[in-house]
Amino acid sequence: MDSHLVVKSEDLRSFLTRAFTKVGLAKPQTDAVVDLLVVTSLRGVDTHGLSLAERYLEGVKHGNINSRPKLKVLKDRPSTATIDADRGLGAFVATKATELAIKKAKRTGIGAVSLINLTHCGALSYYGLLVTKQKMAAVAFTNSSKIAPPWGGSSRVFGTNPICYTFPSSSGEVVLDIATTQGAGRKVEIAKRDGKQIPMGWALDRMGHPTTDPEEAMNGVLLPFGGHKGYGLMFASEFYSAILGGGVMSYDGGDRYYQGGFFIQAIDIGAFRDYSGYLDDMKKVAKRVRASKVADGFDRIYLPGEPEILTMAKRRKEGIPVDAESWSYFEKAAKELGIAPLQRI
Repeated sequence: MDSHLVVKSEDLRSFLTRAFTKVGLAKPQTDAVVDLLVVTSLRGVDTHGLSLAERYLEGVKHGNINSRPKLKVLKDRPSTATIDADRGLGAFVATKATELAIKKAKRTGIGAVSLINLTHCGALSYYGLLVTKQKMAAVAFTNSSKIAPPWGGSSRVFGTNPICYTFPSSSGEVVLDIATTQGAGRKVEIAKRDGKQIPMGWALDRMGHPTTDPEEAMNGVLLPFGGHKGYGLMFASEFYSAILGGGVMSYDGGDRYYQGGFFIQAIDIGAFRDYSGYLDDMKKVAKRVRASKVADGFDRIYLPGEPEILTMAKRRKEGIPVDAESWSYFEKAAKELGIAPLQRI
């Protein structure tokens, strides 16, 4: 990224709010997608932060994303629900599903919502973090257009099919949000954009040969991480995100706006034990983890999600870097939409 293209988070939030409002989104939808993009960028997850704004804005402008979805509850029980999102904006409908899961968990201890027929929802960690704010733990899954083979195969069946776990803690949330491929699809796209190579072992080209060329990778397949272990988790994500609720499978997915299904589960820790005791145990675990002898090549030991916490603190003070491609799009969008441009620091 260009070190000179840095913006304040509040300026980015204001600019994106103007842009999404101008393309016709109602305030609740605009608030949801802007918060998703800004929070994700602040956390340093640049593959799923402001760089996705173009996809979402253009999707709304051209009707690929339904700006006025009519959500339909297909099944509803005390702890669970399945909802058809009517191809609505992923950030908005996934936030609604998460809020419903939290509401159900407050009543019964566990709330789980399956969301189908939505568009790209961005970083799963965003929704998991909404849950942890309520003193709950979260599990989330989603699938995406086919780009990955099953273990031992070389043709596309699954998407990158990310999984996410979040746990509350008094010293900052513990977060795992990972693609089940060696590298996230967006990382490969960005490597292609920036003219960089990807690591060996991430992908096969269309002939089934290992490649470090991101363009060849996008024309071939992205491999599951950890061999059969990642493949097993990839399959599980397909189950939770699509099969369970009746969503579209990865191998039937289509355009860049596609998200076959989304699953979110909220677990009220207080329904299982005293919350203060839980926090004490989390402190003990964190202390034991950090007390582990540091291996060669490492400076320190982090808890899952801790690097993002540190990045957020830094970017709140110093600003959020913007890649040149996104900056160029923002300049163009400001002129086309007739809104004040984004200002760099």
